[in-house]
Amino acid sequence: MRKSAKKSSKTQKVTRYKNPVKTVEYEDDVDNEVLSVEEDLRKLEDENRRLRTGLRDAQRESTLFKELSQVIKTQPPFSTFAPYSPSKQKKNVITESAVLMLSDCHGDQEILGKRVQGLEEYNFDVACIRAERIVKTTITHLKENMKGYNFERLYIAGLGDYVNGDIHKATEHSKWKNALKNAMGMGELLAMMVTELSRHFPEIVLTSVSGNHGRRSVKKDYRGAQDNWDYMVACHAATRLRGLIDEKRLKVFFPDSWSMGLSIYDWNFVLNHGDDIRSWNSIPWYGIERKTRRLNAIGAVTGNIPNYFLFGHFHNMATQQHTTGETILNSSWMATDEYALNSLGAFSEPFQWLFGVHPQYGITWRLPIKLRGNDWRKEESKSGDYSVTIFEDYEKGLS
Repeated sequence: MRKSAKKSSKTQKVTRYKNPVKTVEYEDDVDNEVLSVEEDLRKLEDENRRLRTGLRDAQRESTLFKELSQVIKTQPPFSTFAPYSPSKQKKNVITESAVLMLSDCHGDQEILGKRVQGLEEYNFDVACIRAERIVKTTITHLKENMKGYNFERLYIAGLGDYVNGDIHKATEHSKWKNALKNAMGMGELLAMMVTELSRHFPEIVLTSVSGNHGRRSVKKDYRGAQDNWDYMVACHAATRLRGLIDEKRLKVFFPDSWSMGLSIYDWNFVLNHGDDIRSWNSIPWYGIERKTRRLNAIGAVTGNIPNYFLFGHFHNMATQQHTTGETILNSSWMATDEYALNSLGAFSEPFQWLFGVHPQYGITWRLPIKLRGNDWRKEESKSGDYSVTIFEDYEKGLS
């Protein structure tokens, strides 16, 4: 009986301790794996929700931007355009087309002199005065200084950065503290410039590519060239110039691309803002040489070899020869700003290029238009002919 009891006790011990222990260990492993999977699933669900929210926001912003473009198209054009009055042509004149490079206006930017050692004082009102100076100089030079020439067409090569955009909190330090108003205001100013120029030239071609400051994404979206405040500036200007377009005195080209090609008398121009050009030790020449060389190679494949490259972005005017022609860098509308002066020690007088293109010889002459006079502080303290008051007018109309 005692032996039997011991056996029974031993059997119970095995049943109570060994097998349950193994079962518990197995169940713990399963539970841990389940918890790990559930944790991973929660992370994936959270990430999925975040991505869906980001997608909805992006779609909402994109839709809003398109709707704003439609609103701008409903704006009325300028009521009247002065007709072009051709002057009597002399014999043996040289026929050319003129090109005005327009870039890096940053028209909505506000630069306080006390922050830049008094080297610059800039805001939208000053941009209006400098825009007027560009137009007056262009007309005077082409119509009075070059009387032996007949300029049958004026090209305006817009290279972007017309406004300072949203990046670097730029909107907080702008004319209207509102990105949409800034873009529309700059578009209004561009329309004023084209309107006055149209009185002196039989045909104007307005082209535009976007710059980096106007982008609406954190990083540059290479598929979103028109998701850019520069595109809004150009569209608003074109809308206000519908009368000239309808009269076939103005042609506009705003491609859905960061670069565009332009042919003038079979001379091939490539227009690009230039922000993708890499600099070495703050010097862009090596990057320019590499980019133009590669684009020349692509041109050899397509059979459309570039002769001239037009860039902005660097806020310095310069020219550089390349294999099949020349690279021309445009300057900006301001001499410096807080970042350029304090971070880079950069300062240069603001200029914009004006040059002529001959059917046989290509670019034959060039004029750097100086945007500030010798006594610019005094000159720019007065009001000019250009003034943008559309938002104030709208608000008065509603009150």
